[in-house]
Amino acid sequence: MPTFDGTEGRAISINTGAGYTRSFRTNYPNNKKAYFVGKDLINNLLAQNDAQGIRIYLGQNIQDDGNIHIMTVLVAADSNQNDIVDICIDEAYPCPSMCDTSNSPLLK
Repeated sequence: MPTFDGTEGRAISINTGAGYTRSFRTNYPNNKKAYFVGKDLINNLLAQNDAQGIRIYLGQNIQDDGNIHIMTVLVAADSNQNDIVDICIDEAYPCPSMCDTSNSPLLK
């Protein structure tokens, strides 16, 4: 089994990212567009023993009005690909209403 070393993932262009986010907004217009998590919580995840990165789980929260909101749950993962579940982040600030105000291409 391969191990995590902290270099996983890949960088993409802003145009590629904008295409992904545009497609999502088109297919799920009633969902949040983005979530913000503060650096202190991110740093707490990464400061855990053998944390090599962050795993982002997708979930859903069905609201009282019947709308389904896609949610994110963040945990650290160790070099053996195991979740470190001592700290789990949800309560991210959603967009809308807390969105980029600089006219980001990821929101166009």
